Amino acid sequence: MTTNTTIALIAAMTTRNVIAMHETQFEGDGTWQCVWKVDGDDLVAKGIRCTWFGGKDDPDDTGKTASGISTKDSGVVGCALPMSKVEPKACPGSPIRWLPWGTRVKVYNRANGATVFTELIDVGPAKRRDGSEQGNIDVTPEAMRMLWRGNMHGDAMVDARIIGG
Repeated sequence: MTTNTTIALIAAMTTRNVIAMHETQFEGDGTWQCVWKVDGDDLVAKGIRCTWFGGKDDPDDTGKTASGISTKDSGVVGCALPMSKVEPKACPGSPIRWLPWGTRVKVYNRANGATVFTELIDVGPAKRRDGSEQGNIDVTPEAMRMLWRGNMHGDAMVDARIIGG
């Protein structure tokens, strides 16, 4: 006979935070080049491709994000991570299933040592139509400018740390 306590325990065991205590890394289905490793309470990925999205420089982006924060507002320092539970068609097999909006993500540019702290505001980057990956983390234009110390570049090789992931 199942009790409410047993149901609550099973539900708690399926959350990412409890699973992290037993697993040391997350690879998804293997189609993403990114591996997130557990480091204390955080998840860390090294040498991943960071691209940018949104803002006035992205004519194909409406500014709408899954969290409701607009990327068209200047000064937004946010990021997007491919979360397979949130967007199963766009991010199938991603190592990251789900994280709450506002989760802090530290991004470190390997080329120049610049670091920026962002907040999770959207899902992406999505896979291309052919199933290949475009990148492992997207940041807003303001965050990319901070990573390049004022200059805007198309992408960067970064280390990322999901704080409390």
